[in-house]
Amino acid sequence: MAARLILLLLLAMTLGPLAQAQGWRAELPQKPNDSTAHVAVRAELSTGGGAVAPGGSLVVAVVLEHDPGWHTHTQAPVVPPALGDASLYIATAVAVEPDPGAPLAAHAGFTAWPEPEVVEVAFLDEPVDYAVFGGVGVVYVPVTVAADAAEGVYPLAVAVTLQACDDTRCMRPVRGATLPLEVEVKAGAASGTPPPLFDGFDPGVWAEIHAGTSPAAAGPAGGVGLGFFGRSVRVDPAGWAGFAALLLLAASGGLLLNLTPCVLPVLPIKAMGLAAKADSRGQALAAGLLTGVGIVGFWLALGAAIASLTGLDAVHSLFQRPLFTLGVGAVIAVLAVGMAGWFTIPLPRAVYAVDTARGGWLGHLLLGVMTAVLSTPCTAPFMGSAAAWATTRPAGVTLAVFAAIGVGMALPYVLLAAFPKLVAWVPRAGPGAAAVKQVMALAMLAAAAYFVGAGLLALGARAAGHAAWFAIPWLLVAAAAVAAWKAWRHARGRAWPVVFSAVAAATLAGAAWFSFAASEDEPIDWIAYEPGVLERLAAEDRVAVIDFTADWCINCKVLERTVLFSDAVSGLADGGVAFVKVDLTGSNAAGEALLADAGRVAIPALLVRAPDGRVTLNSEAYTAGQVVDAARRASDAHRRP
Repeated sequence: MAARLILLLLLAMTLGPLAQAQGWRAELPQKPNDSTAHVAVRAELSTGGGAVAPGGSLVVAVVLEHDPGWHTHTQAPVVPPALGDASLYIATAVAVEPDPGAPLAAHAGFTAWPEPEVVEVAFLDEPVDYAVFGGVGVVYVPVTVAADAAEGVYPLAVAVTLQACDDTRCMRPVRGATLPLEVEVKAGAASGTPPPLFDGFDPGVWAEIHAGTSPAAAGPAGGVGLGFFGRSVRVDPAGWAGFAALLLLAASGGLLLNLTPCVLPVLPIKAMGLAAKADSRGQALAAGLLTGVGIVGFWLALGAAIASLTGLDAVHSLFQRPLFTLGVGAVIAVLAVGMAGWFTIPLPRAVYAVDTARGGWLGHLLLGVMTAVLSTPCTAPFMGSAAAWATTRPAGVTLAVFAAIGVGMALPYVLLAAFPKLVAWVPRAGPGAAAVKQVMALAMLAAAAYFVGAGLLALGARAAGHAAWFAIPWLLVAAAAVAAWKAWRHARGRAWPVVFSAVAAATLAGAAWFSFAASEDEPIDWIAYEPGVLERLAAEDRVAVIDFTADWCINCKVLERTVLFSDAVSGLADGGVAFVKVDLTGSNAAGEALLADAGRVAIPALLVRAPDGRVTLNSEAYTAGQVVDAARRASDAHRRP
C-alpha cells in the first residue's frame, strides 16, 4: 500500500496540473512588435457550398488577404544567407482538425499552397530578394466524409500559424490561431458547381486520395528551424521522410538530456538497480524496459496536457507549481535515505517495492517517471525547437514528437539493460556496495534540496529557497569526501584513493567558488519585464536583450554566468543596450505570453530585439559572439535609412 501511495502521489503531482458552415471571416489577432496597432493579414474560411452527402468530399479554402506592402513567409521559407538565422522565420501553416469522433478526415498531405511572389526585403542589412505569400492567397485542404456518416452538423477547427512582415520589419507571429467552421452532412445532398474561389484547386487530388497514393509529392507542409550555438538547420516535416527526420532530431534532444545536470542524480540509482540484475540478462532487460516505459509515459502525458490546452503550455510549467516541486523533493529525499540504509524504524515491505536495488519492478517504472520529471528544468539541443513546433500542430503530431523525446531519453537505459555486464563493476555486497550507496544517497539529497528550493522560490520564499540551494554544493562535497574516505579504507592499491581524493578536492573548490559567486553582485543592471517595457525601450531607441530565465533553471544560470555576464556581453550596456529579465520562477502570465510569442515552450531562451521590433537572435543555446553580433545588427538595421 505504501508503494502505491508513493507512486500515486508522484503521478498526481505530475498529471494533476496537466489536470454556420459556408464561411467565416476574421482578423487574425496579431500583436506587432512595435507599438503600432495594425492588422496586416485577414483570414476567411469557406467550403464553397451547402451540405455534403455521406461518402462525399469538400475543400476547405483558407483565404489569406494581405494588406498592401505586407506579406507572410511561405510554408517552407527559403531564407537567403544574407537574411540571417533561418530558424527565426516562421513558416505559414494550416491545420484542419475535425472534432474527435466526427466522420471527417482532413488530408493535410495534399494541401495546395498559393504560388509565392518574390519581394525585396531589408530585414537586416542590404535589400535581398525573398519569396513570400502576398496579396490574396488561397490554401486548399481536401476533406472526405465517411460513407457511414450520420446526418448532422460537425465542427472543424482550422489552426493557422503565420508571421506578417513588410519590407523592413515583422510582427509577432500568430501560432495556432483557431478559426471555427462547421460542415453539414445530409443524405442525398448534391454537389453543385464550386464558386470561382475554388478554381485554383486541382480536383485530380481526389483520385489520388481514394487510391491511397502517398501525399509526399503534394508539396511541403511547412518547416521547423532548429538552432544551436550559431548553427541552424531547417527540417521540412512534409511526408514520411521529413517527419521522420524531425522525430529523429527530437529523439536526439531527448538522448542529450541525459548529459544535463538535471538527470545525473538518477543515474546512480539505475546503475545499482541494473547491477543487482547483472547475472540475469532477461531481468535486466525487463528492468530497463520498465524504466523506458516510465520515461516515455511521462513525456506522452506532458505532450497530451499541452495539446489538450489544460493550462500547461510549456515544458517547464511543472516547476512553477510549488506542490509539485516540494513533493518531488520529498520523494527523492525518502529514496535517498532508504538507499543509504538510514531508516531507523521498520517500514512496510511494500515500501521496498520502489527500491530498484532490491528487485522492485515498480521501482524501475517509478524511476523512469522520476528521471523524466528531473529533466524538465533543462533543455537539450533540438529538443526545445521541436517541442515548440509540435505544440502548434494537431494532437497526434504533438504526441509523436513528445514520444520521440521520451524514446531518445530512454535509449541509454534500455541499452545498458540489454548489456548488463557494462554495470557489473558496481559492487553488490560488502563494504564497497555500502559505500557506493552512501555516496549516491548524499548526491540524491543534493537533488532533493534543489527541488525543495525550487518549490520555496515558487512560493515566494526566496530566502528559504536560496538557503536550501546553499546546501547543495556542500552535500556534494560530503559525497565526494565519503567516497575518498571509503576508498582509502577499502580499495586495493593507491590509484582509486588518489583519484577520489582529487575529486573531493575539486568538489570542495567548486563549492567554495559557488558560495562566493552566489554572494557576488551581477554585472548587469536588469530591467524586470512587464507589459509596456519593450514599447518604452523602443521609444527610447534602445536595443533589448531579453533573457527568459528562472531560479530553478540550471541551464539558464550556466548561460548567464558564462555568456551574459561576460565582459563582451555585459559591456553592451555601455552602448545603450537594455537587458530585460523575464523571470519565470513562479507564475508569470505576461512572461509566458512573451515566451509563446517567441515560439518557445522551454527555457532558457534569449531574444535580441531592435527598437523597430525586428528580432535578430532567438535562441535557446548561444555564445557571447552571437549576442554581440545580434545586438550590432539590431542597432545598425534600425539606424539604416
